[in-house]
Amino acid sequence: RIMTGDASFTIHNSNSMEIGVSALKELGNILSGSYLTALSDFTQLTLYPSVPSLNMDMAGAILSFGLLELSLVSDQGIVIETCLTDPSDESKESVEGHFFLFPDPDSYDTLFKALGVSDYD
Repeated sequence: RIMTGDASFTIHNSNSMEIGVSALKELGNILSGSYLTALSDFTQLTLYPSVPSLNMDMAGAILSFGLLELSLVSDQGIVIETCLTDPSDESKESVEGHFFLFPDPDSYDTLFKALGVSDYD
């Protein structure tokens, strides 16, 4: 609703669903690019993103599916607490959530070494 500016927006309305999904996918692109750029700047590593995905379901179902897929190659991920606000209008509500980053499993050693973390298990 905040992103589309449509107070009547709901995921249950197929007429407005397409624009909402598109907005969420673009938000995923922007956030993933921003987080990877910041991580790249901080670690001095070259990072290459893959296309982010968007799933809508119960939180448990999404996490279970994502973690099952990830568990085939790794048992680690990075969770980034995320809060989006409009600094020009403090009366607007913020949107809070979690951004899950699943680097290629072979990159963890390089990533954590660049972050100065010697033992991350």
